[in-house]
Amino acid sequence: MNRILSVVGCSLALFATLPSSAQISLVNPVPHEVKVTDAKCLPLPKAWKVVTTDALSDCAAANALKTNKVGVSVSSSASFTVTLGVKGDKCVAKVKDMIPDRHEGYYLRIDKKGAVIAAADETGLFWGVQTLLASMAEGKLQKAEVTDWPDVPYRGTVEGFYGTPWSHKARLSQIEFYGRHKMNVYIYGPKDDPYHRNQWREPYPQDEAARIQELNEHAKKHGVKFYWAIHPGVDIKWTVEDRDHLMAKLEKMYALGIRAFAVFFDDIWGEGAKADKQADLLNYVDDHFIAVHKDVAPLILCPTEYNRAWADDSKGYLRTLGTKMNKDIHIMWTGNTVVHCIDKESMEWINSRIDRKAYIWWNFPVSDFVRDHILMGPPTATTLTSPTPCPVSSAIPWNTPRPPKSVSTASPTTLGTCKPTTRRRTGKPVCARCFRKTMKRCAPLLFTTKTSVKTVTVSAAKKAMNSCRWQSASKMARLVH
Repeated sequence: MNRILSVVGCSLALFATLPSSAQISLVNPVPHEVKVTDAKCLPLPKAWKVVTTDALSDCAAANALKTNKVGVSVSSSASFTVTLGVKGDKCVAKVKDMIPDRHEGYYLRIDKKGAVIAAADETGLFWGVQTLLASMAEGKLQKAEVTDWPDVPYRGTVEGFYGTPWSHKARLSQIEFYGRHKMNVYIYGPKDDPYHRNQWREPYPQDEAARIQELNEHAKKHGVKFYWAIHPGVDIKWTVEDRDHLMAKLEKMYALGIRAFAVFFDDIWGEGAKADKQADLLNYVDDHFIAVHKDVAPLILCPTEYNRAWADDSKGYLRTLGTKMNKDIHIMWTGNTVVHCIDKESMEWINSRIDRKAYIWWNFPVSDFVRDHILMGPPTATTLTSPTPCPVSSAIPWNTPRPPKSVSTASPTTLGTCKPTTRRRTGKPVCARCFRKTMKRCAPLLFTTKTSVKTVTVSAAKKAMNSCRWQSASKMARLVH
């Protein structure tokens, strides 16, 4: 999956060496290596027989073949055979040397007799099936060989915006989209979910817990790891009692089937923003929850200083996290400002301070601060190439359930750079009329209203954010994330 971008988890260029009619050109993200063995396409089989091991008979890849939406049924007597296997399985022994030696890598061969998908692991097997199905989207079958693997270990979306969270239906749809396009992470952390943030100590009501449980199971079926995030920083007390509240909440989510967790301390000030206290808490969670449950993914932290403009190097917040916090805990980073490009220089800056490779929360495209119009421009927010100093990557989506086509079709030649800016640290008011001009400079704090010009001091903004006393955007200015 060549030069994977974090928002849509895919390369944005078409494979230039393929004929324009080639069915493999329908695959998104574009595979690393494609060899079209015959330019003439075959008609789709009416049915196929799935051959695999007993261990893989009910895996996500096998189920994707059984429940495909291209109109091919499954039959044990079908002449067209799809063989699934991971490295070491006898059924794919003949092509074992073709399997890329990379996590989530796969090899796919399609001919008139059938298809063979051999992968380094089960996740890679699922991606191989997605490539096969995507290539059949126009009702034709291309004879070809595909060798593919991701350049970025974690690719997906953070639902972490302010405002009305996505509906349950929209989330289910998004997860299916991620699976089709080989994105493997969805981080659930909408700011306006009270049980994520303001009422973080309290368990979810039964109906809401059931919906989260369904999201998690749906994610498993589509090759996506569901991360549930908790945001205790608004009112946390650094006491054993609150630590135990957090642990109890995590255990309740674990009982629902959640196996990946994140802790957010973004957009807060005061007591909750202390680096040493955050590190101690995260280490405790890592040692007494993550390590105890052997089937849980690495812990993720969204720090308070999550971008360079907000970082005060003299106080050493980031360096404290880097030295005190367990090295297996990921630390999120949005770049030089809240909404900014991701480039090599900025990644080297943060990696040297947190003593690990940053987990990129790429704030593109962010729309929770501009609800009066739609952001439809092409991506211009990263200049990284592979290999990069930040191999883990994620993104915040629009405050809408579906991305526009312009993102998935934009050429990578449009990718550019943007210059870092300095954070405003004064108490001067920010005028709503200036918000577009200000956002072009990536200013981290901004208030705007649809009906009138209003100004709010930065100190008032901090107070409003910590107390969560939000008003409707049509009545009162809204703080930018």
